[in-house]
Amino acid sequence: MMFRSMLRSASALAILCASASPQGVLAPQRITAPIKDRGTYHVATGTWTRANPSNNFYDDSQVVFNNTAPTGYFFGTTGGFNTVDHGRIPSTSSPAGPDSVVGWRDDYAIRGFQLGYCSSIPAAAGGVDFMLTFYEEYGPCTDVDIAGGIPVVASFIGTGLAGGTPASASGCWITSFNLSNTTLGFVLGADADGTWDNVGNMDSFGWGLDMLNATMGTAGNGTGPFMAGNCPVGGVTVPQRGFQTVFGGNEGATDSTGLGTNDFFWIGSAALGTTSSPNGGCFFFGGCTTGVVGPANNPYSSYWLQLFADGPDYAYLGTPFCSSMVNASGSRAVMCAFGGDPNADLRLTVSGLPNSTGQLFFGTMGFDTPGMAMLGDGPLCAAMGVIRINPLLSAGMMMQPPNRAFLDLSYSAPYATSFTGIRYFQHWYRSTLATGTGSNGSSGVKINF
Repeated sequence: MMFRSMLRSASALAILCASASPQGVLAPQRITAPIKDRGTYHVATGTWTRANPSNNFYDDSQVVFNNTAPTGYFFGTTGGFNTVDHGRIPSTSSPAGPDSVVGWRDDYAIRGFQLGYCSSIPAAAGGVDFMLTFYEEYGPCTDVDIAGGIPVVASFIGTGLAGGTPASASGCWITSFNLSNTTLGFVLGADADGTWDNVGNMDSFGWGLDMLNATMGTAGNGTGPFMAGNCPVGGVTVPQRGFQTVFGGNEGATDSTGLGTNDFFWIGSAALGTTSSPNGGCFFFGGCTTGVVGPANNPYSSYWLQLFADGPDYAYLGTPFCSSMVNASGSRAVMCAFGGDPNADLRLTVSGLPNSTGQLFFGTMGFDTPGMAMLGDGPLCAAMGVIRINPLLSAGMMMQPPNRAFLDLSYSAPYATSFTGIRYFQHWYRSTLATGTGSNGSSGVKINF
């Protein structure tokens, strides 16, 4: 196999306004061959590893993006068929919710990726060739070929991947690529620019996939990526969108719907071969129609992809409890706790704050049911034997990022004797609402020391 980088310099960002409504319907092909895990290709040594699971291909790797929920379909393409899908890797300001998770960094050093595809190209014909390109600040369904272009973070070409049988019957594969110990790793900004903006092109990354030597085959044959992702049920994705990553769930499990994905992707105008849509188009497979988790009647229109990053400086600690209330920023303040950094025993972070002053505190008892007691406009989560943690924190000021606050603590003095048993943490902060009390409280985190 040959593998090389085609890294191009980033150009000025230009965004084409595209309709959110898909412009056409394409036909997926049902997967008829057994799906096999080819293993991991180690780019630094040019060798394969088969014995270990693909999602553990180097010691401290972490799955930070996971779009692998099987649909039972793949999308047969031809060479030069330029398609771009999209997703999101969460920042520390990313909200926690039914379809969102909180990240542990504001950028991620990507050290590997995993693709899933079917192909009827046999090894005797040279195997499967592909080009994979990553874009930053990619708005879903944006044309990457328009004047000015979208910034390219990294681009790779791989040749000679496993394909079909000598009789050109389809073979279906999961293949991972380890970029560690090379200069080919790259950095993706969390939520594109390091901050959750709740704006598509400001929070998403894109990945373009071209199966370079593919030809359109008959039904069940051809070459193209697995379609992956669960259709939402009642407006919510199950399992939670963004789970089966380091941020939650069973990390690396291949039943995840990628954070920030949608039921459509972009196809460039050159691939369409028509002048009727000169700027390409936004396409899907007729709309996700399954009512349960599992293979869809019309599959979710997103490609299979896992991304692996360097291990985190911090790992999640404790258990969230006690939901917070909306504050003057229009968000709810969410607390998270992290541990494992060599320079700090405990990091407490709060996102979704107004830019104002507040103070962390903890107690020996917690109210799991919001509303049992009030802390300004929100619930009191931590109580009994309350200890305030200094210094005061000012979101958006005093070295704190906008709408967020964090503090690193040591288990030594002055809190060593207090960090024993179960402790309940919360953040009080000033919040001016027209009908409010002038302050509010975050959600809580329970930690067993």
